[in-house]
Amino acid sequence: MEDLVGQPRPENTEPELIRDPPIPAIFRFLIAAGLAWLVNWTAATFSFSALRDHLLFADIVYRALGAALLIGVHSLLLVLLDHRDRDRLAGQGLPLNRLARRQFLAGLAFGMLLIGICVAVAATCGSYQARATITAHTLRLAIEVSLLLFTGALLEEVMFRGYPFQRLVEAVGPVWAVTAASALFAAAHLGNPNASGVWSWAFFNTIAIGVLLAVAYLRTRTLWFPFGIHFGWNFALGFVFGLPVSGLSDFSVVIRGSLRGRQWLTGGAYGLENSGAAAILMVLSLLVVVTGRTAIGKKLRA
Repeated sequence: MEDLVGQPRPENTEPELIRDPPIPAIFRFLIAAGLAWLVNWTAATFSFSALRDHLLFADIVYRALGAALLIGVHSLLLVLLDHRDRDRLAGQGLPLNRLARRQFLAGLAFGMLLIGICVAVAATCGSYQARATITAHTLRLAIEVSLLLFTGALLEEVMFRGYPFQRLVEAVGPVWAVTAASALFAAAHLGNPNASGVWSWAFFNTIAIGVLLAVAYLRTRTLWFPFGIHFGWNFALGFVFGLPVSGLSDFSVVIRGSLRGRQWLTGGAYGLENSGAAAILMVLSLLVVVTGRTAIGKKLRA
């Protein structure tokens, strides 16, 4: 006897009982969203209070602790609210299988490629200059900044494309869920340095990035691909090219770059994410993710 994917199933294996969730998906989303806010606040308060004299390390601890706590909370919600007793990591989009690394690396390459194209376009129409400073100090900072970008991308993916988003998709459908989650994702960046408010390229481009990452999750049903895109985008922009990431220049520790040209191409002090060039690139990259036939496009149902 074979199961749905053609694998032999033991004759005496009883099918797992599937119980209906006790409450509607929209309430599970609201519970998860409230807990996500509380976990984020708790992790930030603890980390920056305990490590107030080491702000960079405190930021790394905050993001790593926040991501770990959220994954734990979401696992608990899967048991209590969704009655899922097995594969709780897979149930929130983080399956530990042989495709996880390939999906992450594919996303990493795609995110870095997007930034490379965007910088090349802006540099061709204007100019790009960079200088490198390689010392023991900057190399230590490079490791710390890489960890910060990695844990930061993981935290935001678990928060904005993890369990709460997945319950919202279940409640209102993918279109409204992607719209709402991407708007919240953009709103979370409004307090960044040099942000220009809701009527700016930065706000609408961040919405577009949120849409891209959400669609990347929906294509694969795992967080590994959008996590890779997110990390690759920020790593290439801030660390490799030394440019501001969402208004923040803290990641340019080895290479410090600068773009000159029209602001609609360079994004000004906020960086490329505040540019028209990035907007065009977002549209094209979304088309690639939606229509592209790649190894990561295979849906992996948790």
